[in-house]
Amino acid sequence: MRFLLLCGLLAAMGTPAVAQTFEFDLSQQTMTAMGTNFHLDKLVDARADRSTVGSVHRGMDNTPASANLRRELAAELTPLLQQALPIGPATRPLIVRIHALSIYEIIRPTSETASAELVADFLEPVGNDTYRLLLSTSELAESKGLDVTKQHDNNIKR
Repeated sequence: MRFLLLCGLLAAMGTPAVAQTFEFDLSQQTMTAMGTNFHLDKLVDARADRSTVGSVHRGMDNTPASANLRRELAAELTPLLQQALPIGPATRPLIVRIHALSIYEIIRPTSETASAELVADFLEPVGNDTYRLLLSTSELAESKGLDVTKQHDNNIKR
């Protein structure tokens, strides 16, 4: 009985009390202009849970860790979307409302898959507080490899 109690205490002491966190920084990412009739006016973070964007697996033992953006979602994605949707002489304003952004990894014995999932609306302002829904969409971007944690920022960009 004492042996089991001792083993339980040693196992609890060997387990970290605070979960690890992995932060993504999208400031080094770039996008090419899409050549549309719209420019980014505003990005709205409409996610129900803004505390995290998902989870990743770190290290050789694939320890789960919470995944977060280094800054708020709007601060991370607005510069990228402004590159893709620049202001032009005949462009109209576009509002991007993000409902979900989640990243995760699927771990298999011989490979890993990094996934980024986005659910967003594209809106055009037509008055003071009136908007026209142009498109409601969801996208899934995946990449595969042996250690895919650093591939999430490219998946988010795609």
